[in-house]
Amino acid sequence: MLLILMYHRIYDSNNLNKLELFKSHIRFLSENYPIVLPGDALLPDKLSICLTFDDAYFDFYYYIFPLLKEFNIKAVLGVPAKYIVDNTAIDQDIRLNVPHHEAMQDAVCFEKIPFCTWKEIREMADSNLIEVASHSYSHANLIEKGIDFRQEVIMSKEIIEGKISKKVDVFIYPYGK
Repeated sequence: MLLILMYHRIYDSNNLNKLELFKSHIRFLSENYPIVLPGDALLPDKLSICLTFDDAYFDFYYYIFPLLKEFNIKAVLGVPAKYIVDNTAIDQDIRLNVPHHEAMQDAVCFEKIPFCTWKEIREMADSNLIEVASHSYSHANLIEKGIDFRQEVIMSKEIIEGKISKKVDVFIYPYGK
């Protein structure tokens, strides 16, 4: 049996207890369940856990990736390709404190860089702890009319593969739709 746990952002400057609570969850999971990636064999009669993180927010790289390394746990990172820049020198506090509802606005996402950069994503993918997945190109709701499926599904995969030099086999639907 497989249980998939999906997360978005963990960091909240107003509630730092979330980080400690998340760490305790990761510790518990690592001590009690096999943590798997898509395609990994599942143990019969044992619950396996797959951790997924949507949107590739910078807090994943800054807070979560170090925890995954500490506990040697694998996870899937869903990347909306449009919002990712090659690299940045923007201060981490600025990147961490962009509100969720503003992050995908072009003026905000390209000035404050609230998402991981391609450099950070490549580092994580190269660790073999992170499986990078496409989370579409622009985080579009794919059930709406007028969606360019070639851009959202195929082009996003091609962009990610070109940036991280690894095959992308997983797609995470934005909004679960």
